[in-house]
Amino acid sequence: MYIYTGEEMSALDKKVTEVYNISSLILMENAARGVFEEIIDEFPPDSSIAIFCGTGNNGGDGLALARQLFCKGYRPEVFIVGEESNIKALGKANLSSLRALKVPICILEEESDFKEIKSRLSSTDLICDAIIGTACNRPIEGIQKSAINLINSLPAIIYALDVPSGINSKTGKICGVAARAQKTISFGGLKRGLLLFPGAEMAGEIVVKDIGFPPCAIEEMPTNLQLLDAEDFSKEKHRPANSHKGTFGTALIVAGSESMGGAAILASKASYRSGAGVVRVLSTENNRTSLLSNVPEAIFTGYSVDYTKTELVSLFEEETKQANVILIGPGIGRKAGTHILTEAAIKSEKRLIIDADGLNTLAEDFKLMDTLKNRKAETILTPHVGEMARLMGCDKSVIMDDLIGTAQNLSKRYHIIVVLKSARTVIALPNGMAYISAGGCNGMATAGSGDVLAGVICALAANPQISMESAALLGVYEHAKAGKRVSEEHGDISMTAGDIAQALVF
Repeated sequence: MYIYTGEEMSALDKKVTEVYNISSLILMENAARGVFEEIIDEFPPDSSIAIFCGTGNNGGDGLALARQLFCKGYRPEVFIVGEESNIKALGKANLSSLRALKVPICILEEESDFKEIKSRLSSTDLICDAIIGTACNRPIEGIQKSAINLINSLPAIIYALDVPSGINSKTGKICGVAARAQKTISFGGLKRGLLLFPGAEMAGEIVVKDIGFPPCAIEEMPTNLQLLDAEDFSKEKHRPANSHKGTFGTALIVAGSESMGGAAILASKASYRSGAGVVRVLSTENNRTSLLSNVPEAIFTGYSVDYTKTELVSLFEEETKQANVILIGPGIGRKAGTHILTEAAIKSEKRLIIDADGLNTLAEDFKLMDTLKNRKAETILTPHVGEMARLMGCDKSVIMDDLIGTAQNLSKRYHIIVVLKSARTVIALPNGMAYISAGGCNGMATAGSGDVLAGVICALAANPQISMESAALLGVYEHAKAGKRVSEEHGDISMTAGDIAQALVF
């Protein structure tokens, strides 16, 4: 499913009206119908419904909704936020119909107008927010701000039309103040700002409604962002009956250190749970007993922190001979050996996943980072926001301000796949396309969760039949699903990374 900015959706809307001759009035009617369908499923005709309408096309959607509700036996009350003379033509057509039907309409032009309506709205069951929609790109002021503050102060359930008023439809940022909806009905496609925080918190449940865009028009104007969806992965999860462990590949996991041996356990356990044929682990010798006790299927090779560079590289190269993919970084620590192993991994001609301290090594050596551009095999980086900031040489706030853009920039610059982990994980591909995961839960924000994800992606990348792109996408998707399973069984607060690994089901 494509994800749109407000500008991209406006361009699609324009194409549909100008090229395919589907009028804006029809699209508005369809949008209103989508909200109407959601309302009649939850609210009986005797419900008290207030619809707050701005003077733009979002307000026009609200006015069309009021007419549809009235004609089906509901008795909505309409509040126009702004001067009536500013209402656009489509809205005026619906306003004229409402007046002919004698639907109650209140014009809110002054701050004083809000005082007298607050008390009578205190028992309202549902408020529909059609004040601004996707057009919000500057701080909300004046009567729009007053209207949003009013509806937020009332006990009624709030349904937002397209985007909660006050949310930037591209960034998800709050423009000073925003409506806090329990449900948002998005017209024609998902908007970025509904998935990115804090907009995602203000949107509540998100429902996407088809408003009549022809499929050909949608395909003629694709966006560079899509929602991560299960339908993309059916063939990747197929395992032929006539198989053996070699069919599904060998994963080499270079992970763990004297103080963080658990990272190697989590990553290797997740790899086996995700279908790897063989998992080999290269770690410090002190982790042998604990790893083989927890993951007896793994093949363990230990090394000493006292190894010379020659000894360490020789051991690493021997281990890679049987590997289809290398994962380096989880819990490996920030020591001299980490740089040696990371450099050797990049020089190899194997598929490569770099995580955690492998990423920190790159951030400290940009010459090494540059060598990623010339690798013969594909590479995946899996940074969280802090690691991404170090890789980009900027503050974390810069990354948080544009998760999608920074992931896409890093991906294109180094010809790599980037899995930027956050409350909304972004997967960016070198061709400029990106995907966003809306799965998972806040319980996954726990130590070791990233080690599990790296192990999942590693297992999938070990399979020669699965592309690195699919390994990254399916890995993020299944990791989020596993986290959701744990959340439903144990709750978010009690969740551990080990629980997530155990909950992986392919």
